[in-house]
Amino acid sequence: MYNIMYLVPSLKNKGPSKQLIYLLENLDKTLFSLIVISLTNNADENILNELKLNNINVIRLNQNIIKTIMTLGLNKALTANKADIIHSQGLLADWIVFMLFKKLPRIITLRNYPYQDYPPKFGQLKGNLLAKIHSQIIKSSNNRIACSKSIAKEFYKNLGLKAEIIHNGVDLSQFKPINKEKKSQLRKKLSLSIEKKLFITCSNLIMRKNLQLIIEAFNQIKNTNLMLVIVGSGSEYKTLLELAKGNPNIIFTGAKNNKNNIIEYLQASDYYISASLAEGMPNSILEALSCALPCILSNIPSHKEIYNLIPNATLLFDINSQEDLISIIEESENNLCSPLPEATLDKVKSKFDAKQMAKKYQDYYLKVLSDNDKL
Repeated sequence: MYNIMYLVPSLKNKGPSKQLIYLLENLDKTLFSLIVISLTNNADENILNELKLNNINVIRLNQNIIKTIMTLGLNKALTANKADIIHSQGLLADWIVFMLFKKLPRIITLRNYPYQDYPPKFGQLKGNLLAKIHSQIIKSSNNRIACSKSIAKEFYKNLGLKAEIIHNGVDLSQFKPINKEKKSQLRKKLSLSIEKKLFITCSNLIMRKNLQLIIEAFNQIKNTNLMLVIVGSGSEYKTLLELAKGNPNIIFTGAKNNKNNIIEYLQASDYYISASLAEGMPNSILEALSCALPCILSNIPSHKEIYNLIPNATLLFDINSQEDLISIIEESENNLCSPLPEATLDKVKSKFDAKQMAKKYQDYYLKVLSDNDKL
């Protein structure tokens, strides 16, 4: 049996944590022993419960960076030297692996392109500095896995770094469509209109998600039969709430950390919208597609990738054109079949099944072990 150690910044209820759970619950436990080390104590109870259900050993550290490094160094005999592979994701986790565990096989998952993601998040000066540091750390690893072709392309085009591509996956046993009768019952339960066409977006309410564009579009739409449901919370919540003020066809649900809540809102809706400025391979869109929701997406690289993989399930709009978005929303019934036809749904399942994702990671682990004479 081979020991795989996963080093992550936190276990918050966000995309990377969800993908980690999908991976761990689908790996062959007769081949691998799994341990997760979170560098901070920040954790969502639902994430912890799912890890517990899968009998995954979890260690949470709650210290500053220096103490974290010292603690990991102190525990090397207990953890790292027993690990056959260390798999990290995120700047801090990747950096600590780079500093402490250079002699062990290292795998880095690339979920964003630092020069695209960090400057808007941290400011130009700090963001570009962090992006440069992270890029050098990533360059030091021979084992890079990108969650999308578009992310891999950015690294190769700008930094000359190659990466294996393994798309994010979805738990298809839970994210699945329901029939019309159940959808009506679900809408009653969630206090949503039964008659109206529901457009949904699920995300952190931050600037990168560009929700202002969607709200402004719905403020301009005259058709009162079209309703927008916004699921999530974040730093832009009050600003967005004020922008939507007076529009009865825009509903904010707040944060829904429980996976079952997210599934219900997706299953109750007709279309999914994302106006995001940058993404890796967004969970929420893959989950929406798995619930048979056609998607209206901004024309950024990762969304174009989804469109190329499942063209009959998506429409792209010009991210710089509110008029283009309004036109696509108003014509959505004529251009996108909701719910998605069975043949299109089968294609979604073939591309984004969490079990297939885990199998690809498993094969990659075995290749790394073989290359390092550990098999």
